Amino acid sequence: MDATKLWRQYNAFRKRKAAEFVPAIYKALQAQIKYYAATQDLNNLPQQPMQEVLRELYSVTGHQWATFTFYNVLKDAGVKYQEPLIRIKRAGAIGLNEEFVNAILEFFQTDLFNTVTNITETTRTFIREQVELGIQQQLSLDEIINNMLSSEINKTRAALIARTETMKAANAAEQVGTDKTNLQTRKEWISVQDHRTRHDHITVDGSIVPDGSPFNVGGYLMLRPGANKTTDGQRVPAKEICNCRCVIGRVVLRGRDGLPLRKS
Repeated sequence: MDATKLWRQYNAFRKRKAAEFVPAIYKALQAQIKYYAATQDLNNLPQQPMQEVLRELYSVTGHQWATFTFYNVLKDAGVKYQEPLIRIKRAGAIGLNEEFVNAILEFFQTDLFNTVTNITETTRTFIREQVELGIQQQLSLDEIINNMLSSEINKTRAALIARTETMKAANAAEQVGTDKTNLQTRKEWISVQDHRTRHDHITVDGSIVPDGSPFNVGGYLMLRPGANKTTDGQRVPAKEICNCRCVIGRVVLRGRDGLPLRKS
């Protein structure tokens, strides 16, 4: 595995998929503010639009990166595709689509609820702050609503959510794709070395651990970039997740004969 090449491939993929979903996420955020504008009900902001967008993001992003990982690990292992796999690949991975998508959505079932709840709570806080500010400035309710709807904050939030959730989906999907190869692997945390990379992620860069084991990221035992909880049940803070650009790579394990080892 060429870690630098893999990160570049992942980074291009992440940027492309995040940009694809920013408009829909922005629209879902605006729907919450428009609901408040019509009802002044802060307790029941609609969550379904955001749930639908993120479900689609997880499905599309997860399926594509799981498929990429599946073939990439097989290629690194030097495993020749059997005839059924050739047919699957030429047909656009039809045989793997349903398995990968179902596995990704099952993985994010609980996380989706928590993520949307947190996003909605942030919207509530934003609305409260904007209303309080508008009252201080002696603005009308219509003026306050217009300020909220035109605020650059929502555009910035939409981009942040898209980047973060795309990263989470891809790194969860990486495990799904690797598992499907039935090969024994170790996993490597790959970070980009630049001024924007947080210290904890620079420190863990290049660390290789057994499949299923966590990385120590600033004291948090994380199975992958974007993991919301540690293996010992702690909540991973947003500072270790939001805008993360890290990705997991794989090292295929081989026997004494040099051949890749399969899982028993």
